[in-house]
Amino acid sequence: MGSRPEKALPFVVRQIQLAFGEFRALDGIELEVQAGEVHAILGEHGAGKSSLAGVMSGILRATAGEVCPGGRNDASYNLKTAQTLGVRMVYQQPFLNENFSVGENLFYASQGNRKLGLYSRPRTEERAADYLRSHGFSIDPRIELRFLSQSDRVIIEILKNLHEAPCLLILDEALEKLSTESFHKIVPTLLQRAEEGMAIVMITHRIDDVYRLANRVSVLKEGTLLITDRVDKVDKLNLIRMAYTQVGASTGPVHLDTEFYQFLKYNEAILQSLPVNIIVVDEKLRIKMVNDHCLESFELAERPFINEPLDQLLEGNPDALSEITANIHRCERAALYNVTLHIRDRRRVNNVKTYPVFDGLQVIGTILIVEDITEYDELQKQFILSEKLASVGLLAAGVAHEINNPLEIISNYLSYLRYTHPEHQLHTILDRIRKELESISRIVSNLVTFSDRPQGSDEIVDLNNLVREIRELLRYNAEYKHIRVRCDFGAESVTFRGEEGPLKQVLLNLLKNSFEAMPGGGEIEVSTARIGEVGHEISRLTFADNGPGIDAPDPNNIFLPFFSTKSGRTQQLGLGLSISYRIIESLGGTIRAENFPGGGCRFTIDLPSADQAKGQVPPSYPPRPTPSP
Repeated sequence: MGSRPEKALPFVVRQIQLAFGEFRALDGIELEVQAGEVHAILGEHGAGKSSLAGVMSGILRATAGEVCPGGRNDASYNLKTAQTLGVRMVYQQPFLNENFSVGENLFYASQGNRKLGLYSRPRTEERAADYLRSHGFSIDPRIELRFLSQSDRVIIEILKNLHEAPCLLILDEALEKLSTESFHKIVPTLLQRAEEGMAIVMITHRIDDVYRLANRVSVLKEGTLLITDRVDKVDKLNLIRMAYTQVGASTGPVHLDTEFYQFLKYNEAILQSLPVNIIVVDEKLRIKMVNDHCLESFELAERPFINEPLDQLLEGNPDALSEITANIHRCERAALYNVTLHIRDRRRVNNVKTYPVFDGLQVIGTILIVEDITEYDELQKQFILSEKLASVGLLAAGVAHEINNPLEIISNYLSYLRYTHPEHQLHTILDRIRKELESISRIVSNLVTFSDRPQGSDEIVDLNNLVREIRELLRYNAEYKHIRVRCDFGAESVTFRGEEGPLKQVLLNLLKNSFEAMPGGGEIEVSTARIGEVGHEISRLTFADNGPGIDAPDPNNIFLPFFSTKSGRTQQLGLGLSISYRIIESLGGTIRAENFPGGGCRFTIDLPSADQAKGQVPPSYPPRPTPSP
């Protein structure tokens, strides 16, 4: 790691202008970044934040003005000069080679990886593993970058730039792209580097990050600089107002010693346009305003809500209402995480933050910010589940291999004893032993099936026909158990491209589980649909029954190996749904489970439609490292 150049700080820009044709992106920007400070830059989309970062990093050349690294004007300042002076930038799209491994992206250009002028990939990956481990990350340095999540890619670029010991690191909305775990791991490293003298320019939209990490903040508006000040001297509401609402010539500070309705009128433009759910209540918890995003999320377009009590908006959610009300009565900023709200029979997971509004010393109302994290919560659960299954898959393959060898030897000895000793009583004993061996063999077979990733085929499968075929297959068994299997098919065919056999195994397993969960009879509904999502189409298959539901805090735990809700049944090994999960994953799809509030459960399988899957086969996973013997 090289020494940090000191001459680039303080980093000053004076009267910077940047134009693209007739469009002026920056107009007279004056900014100074001191050594050791975290300087946040806020502004709405198109305010000029990334343009200013581009000028500071040397990737863009200013139309007019001065760039002064180290306080001295550098008329020839460009990307090469910036790199030499120790200025680094993490762009919105990482500048990394997707076909290189993690280790190569980190250290390919490093002279420390070359011995006698020759590049050594093992040495690079070994250095990368140590470097990642020292920062608390377990990313495999041998994996090609294209197989990493967006969060991990950003982490690699941040660590790559940190390894160069920059004096100024510019983060262009990089922290927003990190997972919660990665964010909490990298932030202490960044703050430690700042304490050691490195300056950080942090472009962000997250107000909380500004107050958590930054020393100073600047607000850009339509290419001009509105304000630069210490974070602890800027009120959060004022900061939001300046960064995200229109500001006229008569702009002044927000005065909170007015009547509550005047405050609302003054700040309504702020709250209405923010892309989160915002609810404003007065001191008696009566709703005074909700923003446009909240109207849509809570489906309030046809419901009266102004001056109604908060509990009417949150009806059907007594636990959540109790927690939120308790936070409001504390009269201080507070947050609740992973709050479940049921809105019109839809379950949503939210983070709820409360901000009291004061008139002098008296609380006159509260702003509630309800952030819907349902999609993130589901993705996180799917990711964790997938990682658990992948780990167990490696273990399963090894266990199966080790068990099969002695089983084969025992089987051979049993055959030898049977044909060399004709005694009937001995044959009976040997048959019992063989039966137990066959039971062990089935267990091993299940383990192998779980660990293997099935090979796909190119056949087009009609899901409607497949469901009809399976229903006919189980018709007599369903009638005997007093179970009705109903089908709800759309008007159009629902297809996917892949292998029919493994999918049939999944469907039979789901129906078998429903049959066993309803020994006294019940109803199962199987439906199919074609769903369009963000430029691609999926084929959806849904199973729902009215049985007792899944007896687990998180219904998706049933996909974990050896997890079973069928207590007292020694033959239930809890591998069926794990195998089903792997099959659906291998077909490029997803499967998830959920309980109904009043009993019963639903499984939802999403697969790429035949048209979508053709020519768009999901990328194969990188080969997993083979353990050394």
